[in-house]
Amino acid sequence: MGIIQKINDVMDFKEQFVDKLNVVFGDWALFVYDRPYKIIVCSLLLSLPPAIGFVPPIAKWVDGADNLYSLPVSEARNDGIIHDHYFQDVISQANFIALTSEPPGQNLLTWDMLEWVRQVDDIARGNRADPTTGQIVALPANEMYYPEWFQDPSHEGLEPDKKWLRYDDMCAPDPVTGCKIQSVFEMGIDDMKLMLDEGSAPELWMFDGLVFNSLRKGFCPNFVFGDFEKKNCTRQVPTTLISQIFSPDRYTELADKPGYAESNIECIYSVKAMRFTYEIWDKPEFTARELAWEWNLYNVFQQNEYYGPLHIGAMAFRTRDDELSKSTAESDDVIFVVYTFILLVTYAAIINFNLDQYRSKALSSLCGSLSCLLGLYAGLGVPALWGTVFTPTALVCPFIVMGVGADDIFVVIGSYALAYGEDTPRDRCAVTLRGCGVSVVMTTVTNVIAFAIGTQTQYLSIKTFCIFTLFGLLFSLIYELTLFFAVVCIEAQKEEAQMACICGGGLSSDQDALDRKKRYNIFDSISTYQVVSVLVEEGVKDDSEFLMELKDPIVITEHRFQWMNKVHKWWIDFSKRGNYWHAPDVKKDDQLFSSANEALTDALPASGVALRGNARMIDREESYIKFMPRPLILDRFDLHPKLKADVYRMEPPHNVGKTWRTFFMKHYCHYLLKPWVKLLVLILFAGNLGVSFYGLTQLQQGLEMEDLSPDNSYLKQFDHMVNEYLSEVDLPVEMFYVGDDIPWHESRVIETLRRFVNVVNDDPGNFLLNDPLTRMADDAALKPSLMSNNKTEFNRALQRAISDPDSAYKQFELDFVWKGETMMTFRQQLLPMGTTGSQERAGWMLQLRAYEEEFRQLPITNTTYPLDPHFYNYLLVFYESDITIQKSVISSLTTASMALLVVTLMLIPDLSSGLVVIIIMFLIDVAVIGYMSFWDVPLNMISMVILVISIGFAVDYSAHLCYAFVNAVGPSRDVRVAEAMVLVGTPLFHGAMSNFLGIVMLGFSTSYILRIFFKMMTLVVLLGISHGLILLPVVLGTWGAMAQAVPVSSNTLHAVNDEPVIKVRRKIDPESLEVRETALNDEIQIEHRIEPIDLSPKDNTPIPLRR
Repeated sequence: MGIIQKINDVMDFKEQFVDKLNVVFGDWALFVYDRPYKIIVCSLLLSLPPAIGFVPPIAKWVDGADNLYSLPVSEARNDGIIHDHYFQDVISQANFIALTSEPPGQNLLTWDMLEWVRQVDDIARGNRADPTTGQIVALPANEMYYPEWFQDPSHEGLEPDKKWLRYDDMCAPDPVTGCKIQSVFEMGIDDMKLMLDEGSAPELWMFDGLVFNSLRKGFCPNFVFGDFEKKNCTRQVPTTLISQIFSPDRYTELADKPGYAESNIECIYSVKAMRFTYEIWDKPEFTARELAWEWNLYNVFQQNEYYGPLHIGAMAFRTRDDELSKSTAESDDVIFVVYTFILLVTYAAIINFNLDQYRSKALSSLCGSLSCLLGLYAGLGVPALWGTVFTPTALVCPFIVMGVGADDIFVVIGSYALAYGEDTPRDRCAVTLRGCGVSVVMTTVTNVIAFAIGTQTQYLSIKTFCIFTLFGLLFSLIYELTLFFAVVCIEAQKEEAQMACICGGGLSSDQDALDRKKRYNIFDSISTYQVVSVLVEEGVKDDSEFLMELKDPIVITEHRFQWMNKVHKWWIDFSKRGNYWHAPDVKKDDQLFSSANEALTDALPASGVALRGNARMIDREESYIKFMPRPLILDRFDLHPKLKADVYRMEPPHNVGKTWRTFFMKHYCHYLLKPWVKLLVLILFAGNLGVSFYGLTQLQQGLEMEDLSPDNSYLKQFDHMVNEYLSEVDLPVEMFYVGDDIPWHESRVIETLRRFVNVVNDDPGNFLLNDPLTRMADDAALKPSLMSNNKTEFNRALQRAISDPDSAYKQFELDFVWKGETMMTFRQQLLPMGTTGSQERAGWMLQLRAYEEEFRQLPITNTTYPLDPHFYNYLLVFYESDITIQKSVISSLTTASMALLVVTLMLIPDLSSGLVVIIIMFLIDVAVIGYMSFWDVPLNMISMVILVISIGFAVDYSAHLCYAFVNAVGPSRDVRVAEAMVLVGTPLFHGAMSNFLGIVMLGFSTSYILRIFFKMMTLVVLLGISHGLILLPVVLGTWGAMAQAVPVSSNTLHAVNDEPVIKVRRKIDPESLEVRETALNDEIQIEHRIEPIDLSPKDNTPIPLRR
């Protein structure tokens, strides 16, 4: 009992908390109503300070894929920092040109084609003018681009030694060829022309998979060439070259041709595509020069996509960042914000407009949209004041804020429309906010929590987007409760005053019904939920198939009237039954009543006691009371049919939303709640769940860098060429070793290194690991010195081998790092096999790290020594994100779900209904993730944050309906579902439409990021609203929690919303069919005060009592 009592106490506290919130919202509504113009002015003044955040010195813009879409702290980034520390003097940036024929498929390895290819190479190196514009890829030799000249003291007062800086003046140095370039010409095609017979077709010779030029520098043809063809051949090769590559047993020196040897090799004779690589120095003092040269290179080839028989694609090192920034700053995308605002304003105005200008809410809708816009404006400005930087993803924020904000507009206006029965516009506005305030705040809080969790991500682009959107939603709510609601109050006053409008019109309500309302004050006895219940009952009474038997039980004490014990027993028996009410006959004084309500109606005048909504403050001290999942519902009295008709007919024919409510009541629910339709819906959504789980197994992960380029980007052509022809091997990765005291001169270290190289080379994910140290250790001339275990001899022999101009190892000179005369570390070049996606590359990186960890754990023995290998490539920081994305998604979704579970259970009175919201939320998220694979949306940091956001939206689509169902007063689950749909179905549907209209313009963007947002948010909206308006009503109509009976310990009727507890002191004579004013001074005790209650009609007309 102790645990149950504590749970009961928690439930009571939760219910009281929600009640207090309702009271607070009602008080706020009255506060706004009494001073609407002041509230409007204050809300507009509130928008002034955020403007400071848009001032350029305060507002900061950050772009670049490295900054936006990679982890700021990761193992790959740390490896990059270590790499730059060791090799700071030789850091370079690679720029690429891809060539194919036009039309594609022709052989580029012909002498005629090579002449065109040479012209492209000359243009890139600044030796030939651009044929289209006459420009050259060169920079003026001024102080900005030629700092090494002007900073030299010996050059003071002298003019630079050159007028223009071309590629050869700023290239990354190469010990053999001068500039670090990979191309068919650097591979020695010109030398081959001299060695081949006259008239022979061009070809390149491969020695164990590599092509060597006459300077004995090796190149990997699989990286330089695409879709090339080779054949086995026997060729006469210079002895100076082949002796450095093959052992003597693999070639035969020619006696008749001194200096040449014959060997069996492979010959490349056909090439369909080529890749040229131009590397430039990456030093801080040369940053301006690098950026300018890269921009010139890219710009020239962008204007020369077709050059003679060639098709050209180019990518400079920073081009993708530039294209990414450009794609998210296009005027077309910015103007989409304006289009979205116009769409939302137009939609809201159309839905809330009607020809009865007294009740048209078009102006309120316009001000509601303005509130969203002001909330967006403040949500961007305030974080900027705190130092939050603007990123390209912040452009998505307006679409989300305006779409979500419009949802609240429909909820508030819908609640106002159903409060038509209040006597004064002031009361109507109070009831409006009291009825929908909790729902609006609950959905906003859930969205804010989702975005708050999104701010915990390490990705800058996602963090800033979530921060701006979070503040945008908060300020949007503030402006909705001030500016927007103040306008609603003003229009309420005008509606009551019947102020003239351009469309004219008079009283559009049923005047006779309104007169009876004023006489009997019907709406003092029933709540908004009871109004909806009457609307449903009266609206479907002609539909015999859908009509339910509406007989409502009322709980009062068991000691006052003898027949009440039977009522209590019937109530408890019912609570153990199912869906429908089956009230037994109750007999009193030989009079047979058809229901307990009729007996109670006979005992107490129906229109005289103020009872509203849910029963609270239930006495739970009786030993036989068990924990109930929800509090007792004190339903409406069974009104006289004539009064019910008045309630139904009092709603103005042009009341906002009436047509939609009629649709949900008479058509939508009529078919949805049929048993066979319920079964069909459950089967379809079960199938949908199965399809979603299948989609989960097909979901791809990772962010492809080429996707970040806009559709109209020139980079798309380069990416297509690479994927089509040059994808056999991936971009090179540099591998190096960390440690200041590694005894490289010891043979055990060399042997351990050899084992590591063999392990990496044997991995099917790697094409080649080119290790200079083991190659030199295997060289017969160098092996005695390098394997001598003598530190001095080792370092001297190594230094001679890489510095001798005639050495085959001269090409590795810049790959070794020295401290004095001691070798500290060196780097190797790893060529990975081509991969089909970032997820596969992430798997490759994990496997490589496993090898690294294995060799770090090696014991120190006579034959082994632990090594600490690291590897680095610019793209690895993005692969790191792909590795952690799954863990991040699970963590974020779990955190968001738990947080929203707490909020939902706090604000929804019934525990089981709160759990239903969480289950629906889970189903929506599973469906969204599953359907991502069918729309080519991978799981990456962009889609991840939208998944977190989708939890908030999923709660939106289910919480409103569950909250309305819990508070509904119908006699069966189906009827309560119908009442809930009438109450919130319209704002839910229009809210979903406004959410969709808020993001629909993103679908027309050329930006990959914005289109991903469009696809994801479309899935969230469509799947969310289908689960919320189709599956959830079926679930609630089948298994929804109904009111449970709870006996009370005194002759007490309980009320809610801080209404007083009413204790009846004297029984009213049920035989009195006419109640006169002098007979109606029935004493009641209200909060220990004795006061009379006036139950008489205002014109002394007898109240028709049901018998």
